[in-house]
Amino acid sequence: MSQNLHILQPYIIFWKQQDMIQISIVRCAQICFIFLATMLIVMLSFSLGLTTMHQAYKGGTATQEDGSVLRMKDKFSSVLETLRNLYWSFYGYLGPWEYALAVGNAGPDFKPTNHLFIVIASEVTVAIYHLVVVITLLKMMVTLLIWRGDEVQKDEDTEWKYSRSVIYAEYFDWHTALPPPFNIFFIAAVFIRQLAERCHEIILNYKGNGGPYKDVSKQIVVEEVSYQRLLAKLLRRSLLSDEYACRTAQKVDGEKCLEMLGIGADDG
Repeated sequence: MSQNLHILQPYIIFWKQQDMIQISIVRCAQICFIFLATMLIVMLSFSLGLTTMHQAYKGGTATQEDGSVLRMKDKFSSVLETLRNLYWSFYGYLGPWEYALAVGNAGPDFKPTNHLFIVIASEVTVAIYHLVVVITLLKMMVTLLIWRGDEVQKDEDTEWKYSRSVIYAEYFDWHTALPPPFNIFFIAAVFIRQLAERCHEIILNYKGNGGPYKDVSKQIVVEEVSYQRLLAKLLRRSLLSDEYACRTAQKVDGEKCLEMLGIGADDG
């Protein structure tokens, strides 16, 4: 077993130097997954709101006073496009100029129209989105990771014992009970036995359905079912026998009580 565990020696020494603190990667990954799922739900909610506000202006154009043509950008044309832009806005790739609306021109002078309320609502929505994601969600993730780390440190002794048991169980077998080189005989015996069992299975498969080798697996299943039925039958018999004995004892006790009271069984 010492030879088998030799490959794990650097791992064991490392964790011993770290006071045997076993921080579970699965637990930390679970926290990250919960954070990402929550962040996705929040981003999807804001994406639906921004897309609803800008959907009516999709493909719009407006002629400015200087003669230039303002075209509505496709930043919020669909839910997926809005979700994509909100993701990149987390890294600073979404500015206030992205909310410019191309409403069109109206009036006798054909002046450009501006829906200021929609622009302000869009900027406020994106600002709230950044506050929620950057301040609330990131703080929640850091808090959860710290809480998980404290919990693991509290259970470090138990986790180390469990990890050590897993390491031992992975490499420990009956033929590794003796130290090398005495376990060579046991390993050779196990190898020969496994090889013989494998050859026996190949022979059974090669023989097919003839002779005594006919459908051995099915026969085993049938015998197992018959054995289970026999156990069930014996259990029912045992229960009925106990019930009969209980009723008989109650009847005998009742008759004795009647005799003690001077009432005959025939009178009743």
